[in-house]
Amino acid sequence: MQPTFSGRARGRRGVVNRNRLFLPGKKRAGLQEGSDCREKYRLNAAIEALSLLCEHGHWITEDPLGLGGLLFDAGRLCQLPGEATLNDVRLLEELIDACHNGLIAFLAGRQLSRPASHRLAFRELGLAIGLRALTMIADVISKDRTRFGNRTSLGRAVHLLLPYKSLSETIVNFWMPHAQHHDASWLAHQNINGVMLATALIPDTFLSIGRPRLP
Repeated sequence: MQPTFSGRARGRRGVVNRNRLFLPGKKRAGLQEGSDCREKYRLNAAIEALSLLCEHGHWITEDPLGLGGLLFDAGRLCQLPGEATLNDVRLLEELIDACHNGLIAFLAGRQLSRPASHRLAFRELGLAIGLRALTMIADVISKDRTRFGNRTSLGRAVHLLLPYKSLSETIVNFWMPHAQHHDASWLAHQNINGVMLATALIPDTFLSIGRPRLP
């Protein structure tokens, strides 16, 4: 006698409803669409909340790692797909302006003239990574006229920062011998120093959204 199966069967973790495994295609699609809508709503709510936090933010910092972080964010912001909103472009301009002012203040403090024992490699290398993004930011803004064409002030702000991009090489070249010789200033934070140096040398994957740009 062949066994018969009802809509329910008992598995290791309790009762399993077999009918749920064989939903009609349209019903499955409807459930998936509803789930996608809920996820999109939650994502939009999170974006809106973060956007409100970013309004009227004071972004200027003299900390090299903080400056690098602002440049990371500016680079990713200008790569976001789709049409840029006015708030996105305004935020990008605020970030670039803050980087320019903060970088001038940082250099005025002559921290890069101090001996290695009075400096932190990973913080300076964070700035070096951020400065690597400047060329990409300038390239995206100049080519994407649909999103950025009417914001001449944004182009000027980026243009003011571009002369500082060579500072990235200066920082990397300073710390490279310390990494090779494993001196005390490097070994004090060896793990994070190594990660930051590697990223500064090959930054595209870190700075890009999606597939990294090929040389």
